[in-house]
Amino acid sequence: GVNLHFEDGKINAYGFKGFEICKVVITPRSVNKWEDILIPSSAVKAIVTCVNDSDIVDISHDKQRLEVRTESVSIVALAFDCKYPDVEKFYKKRPDTVVKYNTLQFLKALERLQPYASEESPLLAIDIKTTNTIMVVDNVDFAQDGHEEIDAVASLDCRIGMNVNFMINALESFTNDEFNIYYS
Repeated sequence: GVNLHFEDGKINAYGFKGFEICKVVITPRSVNKWEDILIPSSAVKAIVTCVNDSDIVDISHDKQRLEVRTESVSIVALAFDCKYPDVEKFYKKRPDTVVKYNTLQFLKALERLQPYASEESPLLAIDIKTTNTIMVVDNVDFAQDGHEEIDAVASLDCRIGMNVNFMINALESFTNDEFNIYYS
């Protein structure tokens, strides 16, 4: 599910899927009163499918249900009455090690690698080195793999893995020319 948490005049939406964590910050037009609410993934999918980026959205909720309204649609979803993990601690202090990437260059490299990914396990290995970054997608089912190399300077070597499709979707939503990966 997704937790909607109000803090410092913003609604922070936190979602987990397996080992993936996502945070989206929403600036509301106004807030009368807000308590944290946990909504199921199925409700999030319905909202994302039915609501356009340009829609003005009204959200109201109590502990049992959430209602999302636009000019053309109204969605009512059940909410979970439970405590969500304190995910803010994941975002409070960034690790000291960071590498900066050109968003378009990284995205294009991922798009070239995507055909090599297996549908069942679209795993991307990213080797962050002090001189460059090497991205690898291995598909053992078809004995093929893809490699991409990007110039980037890091102070510490690291290897991370992620879903190549998730990373492409995330980068496609970025508006900045550059983005950072923080790690420790």
